[in-house]
Formats: sequence, structure tokens, C-alpha cells
Amino acid sequence: MKVILLKDIANLGKINEVKEVSDGYAKNFLLKNKLVIPFTSKNDVILQEKLASIFANEEKKQNDAKILKENIESTPLLFKLKEKNGNTFGSISIKEILDELNVKLKTKITKFMIDKNIDKLFKIGIHNVNVKLHKNVNANIRIIIEKE
Repeated sequence: MKVILLKDIANLGKINEVKEVSDGYAKNFLLKNKLVIPFTSKNDVILQEKLASIFANEEKKQNDAKILKENIESTPLLFKLKEKNGNTFGSISIKEILDELNVKLKTKITKFMIDKNIDKLFKIGIHNVNVKLHKNVNANIRIIIEKE
């Protein structure tokens, strides 16, 4: 029996996939637990419309991320730290970077999108911080730290 998966099922497949399973497995377990629907021409049309909608939504998210990437990479962030004898006092945290970026660009970037290899910036100079905006789009935030 051909079925359309409504949920990810271990050892069978992922959501919205069409799979061939035995009649007994489909009737006694999958359909009973509402994990699948039978594959019919009507359900196939609905599935294709749903997949097209998902694809269009994903394309829109990716295009929005590309636009945001351009804005992020063209807008350097400037911070100042006190320095004495080559040593700085304090550091720039991820929270400060995100607050400044979200205010300047009116975005909603979270700490989970920031590259984990960076903790705090405490040296005078120019630094790049990687941000994952979408699974296919990464941006580099240019951070300039100057003497106060």
C-alpha cells in the first residue's frame, strides 16, 4: 500500500514522503495512529501543493537572509575599550554585539546564530564574527574596537 507520511517515522522516512508499506502495517499501525494517509490522486495533489508552498516559503526565507547578509556586512560595529600599557580593561560580549546589531539594523538575530568559537572580544583592532542567518547563508559582522 502506498502512503504519505504525516510525521517523521524511524526506519521508514520523513514527513511528506511517499512510501510503499505492507497492507497490514499500514492498516493496523500507521493509519490507526494517524501517522500516514493513503496515497490517492487527490492526496497527491494536496501533497504537491503543500510541497510547493514549503519550497516557496524556504526560498523567501533564503532571499531575506541574503538581503540581511548584505546589510550586516556593510555595517561595521564600533566599540570602545579603555586601555593602559597595551592592556584593555573589559571586553565586548556577544550580548553587546547583538544589542548593537539589532538596534542598528532592526533585526532579530539571537545568540544561537553567532559562531560559538567567539566568546568575548578584548583586543583593540578589527574582528570578524560569523553569523548563520539561514542554513545556506552566513554573514560576517565586522567589529572595530578602538581605544577610549
